[in-house]
Amino acid sequence: MGARSGDLISLDLSRPFRPEGGPRDLGLMVFGVEAPSDHAMNYHKREVGLRELPLVADYTPSEMTIAVTDKCNLRCVTCYAHHGQEGDNNAGLEDFPPELIPKIRDAAMGAARIQIHGGAGEPLMARKFWDWFTLLEGNPGAKIEFNTNGLTFSSKNIERLLKHNVDHISVSFDAATPETYADIRGGDFARLLANMKELVRQRATSANPIRILFNMTVTKANVADAPKLVRLAHEIGVDGVELYHLNSGEAFDWSVAKNGKVFDYRDNLPENNPELIRPFIEEAIAIAAGLGLYLFVDPRFQVTLYGRANELTEKLPEYSECRAPWHWMAFEANADVKPCCMAAKPIANLKASSALEI
Repeated sequence: MGARSGDLISLDLSRPFRPEGGPRDLGLMVFGVEAPSDHAMNYHKREVGLRELPLVADYTPSEMTIAVTDKCNLRCVTCYAHHGQEGDNNAGLEDFPPELIPKIRDAAMGAARIQIHGGAGEPLMARKFWDWFTLLEGNPGAKIEFNTNGLTFSSKNIERLLKHNVDHISVSFDAATPETYADIRGGDFARLLANMKELVRQRATSANPIRILFNMTVTKANVADAPKLVRLAHEIGVDGVELYHLNSGEAFDWSVAKNGKVFDYRDNLPENNPELIRPFIEEAIAIAAGLGLYLFVDPRFQVTLYGRANELTEKLPEYSECRAPWHWMAFEANADVKPCCMAAKPIANLKASSALEI
């Protein structure tokens, strides 16, 4: 029935229990039953759905990814949309259609995790960026996350951000020195550092204990900065660092000149430079452990740096076992809807149907 630990009693109601006497013989009395919230009920239905995989789900997504814009204020050499160094950086790119924002609301009310990001750009470049937080205020239980390059984090924007239920921010650094930052991203590194220090300062006096992480997409050109980024994160006072693997595939193949240097995408892939990259990743891990700082290392490095492809592949489920469509919904800046952020093709578009209908 239950277990006693100190002054706490926990009851296991997952199995039926029929005492010989009545409920009073147990010393228990039910004073009332509280119906689960919409959020809790949606979560329960999702758990059932993930087991049964129904053709039609009777619950809304528990996880949502929303690309609020494809526009950006940087020209990162690793970005598939903005690596070009000449011409209009945002030609032909748009924000998520503002008139379609309300069509997401009902489906978002049961979500436990909502990721706001720039599909191919910087979220704060979206003209209606703050409208998304107003929309999602109806779901106070959701954990809202977003990625950003941090360059638009003025004191006013930080103050405004901390008033919303944002749970997690990942800031793209890709460097720990002005030189590497100029080579990879090209923005104002001093400004970025000042913004992050202000974010940490305001968090200390805010009621929002927002989690702040710095991230790096590791390449041959910047991996030497990985250990330095761990130290920098600790020095500034954020919660950790994420080291991501550069994506590979037929679509990722270009060469561009930036800051007087040539960046060749294929030449910078970790799988093409394991001996160079491995010691810096291991040094970053050792430094993080010594500092007690959280460090996420992309699992793909296990394959490209240590050759554990067979061991990992054997543990991967078949594609048919993917459960993302039963709990995830992703929205592109052009209003396309996908079952997850990795899907190659959309299943619908919000211009034709609401998220709840989809």
